[in-house]
Amino acid sequence: MIVGIEGVVTDTARIHAGAWQRTFDTFFRRAEHLPRHITRPFDPDGDFRRFFQGRARADGVQAFLTARGIPPPEDEGAWAPASRAVRTLVAHEDRLFDAYMQRHGVPVWPDSLRLVGAMRRHTVPVAAVSASRRAHALLAAAGVQHRFDAVVDGRVRATPLRTAVVVAAPAWVTAARRGGFGLVVGLDRAGRAEYAGELYERGAGHVVGGLAELIPAA
Repeated sequence: MIVGIEGVVTDTARIHAGAWQRTFDTFFRRAEHLPRHITRPFDPDGDFRRFFQGRARADGVQAFLTARGIPPPEDEGAWAPASRAVRTLVAHEDRLFDAYMQRHGVPVWPDSLRLVGAMRRHTVPVAAVSASRRAHALLAAAGVQHRFDAVVDGRVRATPLRTAVVVAAPAWVTAARRGGFGLVVGLDRAGRAEYAGELYERGAGHVVGGLAELIPAA
């Protein structure tokens, strides 16, 4: 079994939301010449869920700033994910997230540990995976790195048809489906019908609201 680290094992959404709020607070203070209705504060709940959850961070920045109608720098012409302006904002959020993680650690979803324990009792190896460079750091900050048989940054070596994948982001569902894994499970902890629908559209065979639904009966 392969489980995603962010959203499945660790509860990082609130940390990222707070880091983005502080990032855009700084950004908007430097844009005082713009109308107030487009520089209103970033909402760590609604704006984060709409523009950032389940997306690459650069794509989220592009979507958020475009939706607000904020003009891009004159020398760039558009809020492209690879543009210098977008990369600067992503790097700022990255530093804030890392600083929080180092000071406070990272919370863990309790049901993830119950699932890993159940898999071990059934002699099923479990790997934790993330596209982030900080996969090992996240698990270490959460104090759970020893719970997994493998920790992978990016590409996973496994026998796809005999492997189940549990992920929370639509993009990861797509990647797992393209990888030919035998079972792809999408996780929608908030119970949002629209989000669950997107997970199904991306290729999830099942969508669950919590990992307890995946624990085999004793």
